[in-house]
Amino acid sequence: MTRASGHPSATAAMIVPALLAAAVYRELPRLYFFADDFACLFRMANEGVLRFLVQPFGGHVLVVRNLAMYVCWRLFGLDAAGWGWVMLLTHTVNVALLARVVLRLTSRPFLAAFTAGLWGTSPVNAGALGWYAVYGQVLGTTVLLLLLDGVIASAGHATTATAVGWCALALAGATCFGTGIAVAIVFPLVAVLLAPGLRGTRAGRVLLALPAATVALYAGLLGLAARVGPPSMDQAILFATFYRRPGATIAMFVDLVGFGMTSTVLSFATVGRTFPGVLTVLGALGYVAVVALGAAGDRRHRRTIAAALLVAGAVYALVATGRAATYANFGRDLAAAAAVARYHYLAGVPLVLALGVAVDALAAMPRAGRLVVGGVVAWMLFLAVAWARTDWRLELREAPRRWVATTLATIDASVDAAPPGGTVVVENRPAPPEVLGVVLPRAAFPGAAALFVVAHPADEVRGRRVRFVERNAAAWAQSRASGGRLDALLAGPEDAPPTIPVAP
Repeated sequence: MTRASGHPSATAAMIVPALLAAAVYRELPRLYFFADDFACLFRMANEGVLRFLVQPFGGHVLVVRNLAMYVCWRLFGLDAAGWGWVMLLTHTVNVALLARVVLRLTSRPFLAAFTAGLWGTSPVNAGALGWYAVYGQVLGTTVLLLLLDGVIASAGHATTATAVGWCALALAGATCFGTGIAVAIVFPLVAVLLAPGLRGTRAGRVLLALPAATVALYAGLLGLAARVGPPSMDQAILFATFYRRPGATIAMFVDLVGFGMTSTVLSFATVGRTFPGVLTVLGALGYVAVVALGAAGDRRHRRTIAAALLVAGAVYALVATGRAATYANFGRDLAAAAAVARYHYLAGVPLVLALGVAVDALAAMPRAGRLVVGGVVAWMLFLAVAWARTDWRLELREAPRRWVATTLATIDASVDAAPPGGTVVVENRPAPPEVLGVVLPRAAFPGAAALFVVAHPADEVRGRRVRFVERNAAAWAQSRASGGRLDALLAGPEDAPPTIPVAP
């Protein structure tokens, strides 16, 4: 069922798609921070690591993601290139792991390379790869692939200790991003489908405790966060409204599945296309046709396809449950919301895995091998032409980079213009919309003062004490709730001098 991992063709099946994915996303180290990235940087610097680690955001509990971000901040600071290299490396590892999983299931190196390359090079992945705040979903995908690889390799002969290790890994994935919660909840059934020998064993019984442990961990972390600080406004609104639009949840779920299938099949051919549209509908129908024909094969293929679709469905159900009501309350089109790229990174793995296994099943049918190979080659040529014709590029976000550089240079100039031993007073200019986006409130990143907190570990710079003044009374009232270092650093309108000299 699997080719030896040391075989040259097996090694190439993992390396080639990883290199292709790295080539497509080679500009990730040139990407800069945006919106939630700045909010996370500010929280780490202003409140300290312990409070940041347990702080939920948007319904997610993010202990592992927050820890990864904290390590990157300590290593790289505001040098986004280091963060980008971490993102690119994690993605290429995921591509190689996906190829290995497909290889274990099909023993076809060419199919493993094609399947992994199809997912790894997809422009839809830019939604997660292009935003450091969504790095948790990339890490959660690593967890999913490690779990799948371990279960398939075990062939149903896992020990109790191995099952405990899988549970621990799945729980870690649940604190990478919300999508990891869905993976952990359905993993026991997925494991039995992939390795039927687990049924009735001690290892299988250990896995049965995972869904309850996942829910308990989620509730416990939310309770711990409530003890550390009050819930954010977005968190409160989410929990108050997520269950009130069941029709919207179902509609968004269907749209998510449709867009996921379309983007899996068409990849770069979806760039610039309206969803739903003629081509995207044809792509989804093509996916359904291939997977349905593959599922008509033997029992092993059918179980594997069912396991993969179960993971994808669970992830999309969780996304729809958490987001549909919010979009509906603001009058957003749910089909457009379902096409938001960052919702599809992790779910794309089981979708493309089901597709790869279905192609393997078709190739195993009598007198179908050459036809399937020809179809895959034609598919590859179609995708290559689509890639060559597109002008798709990563959005590198030069505007936030310029704002950070200009603001820090202004602060430095003010410091150098003041006499040693004195106090430098700087206007707290707000970050513009191209830095924070249109959703993130100003209080989440209170302008130049917040940037100073991130860039400088102390309030004294080159022998001068730095202070900021906020002249906007509403913004000042919101900023005071931030606490931490900002409390002593920022003064309100009543304490502001009439004018502040502008640094040369």
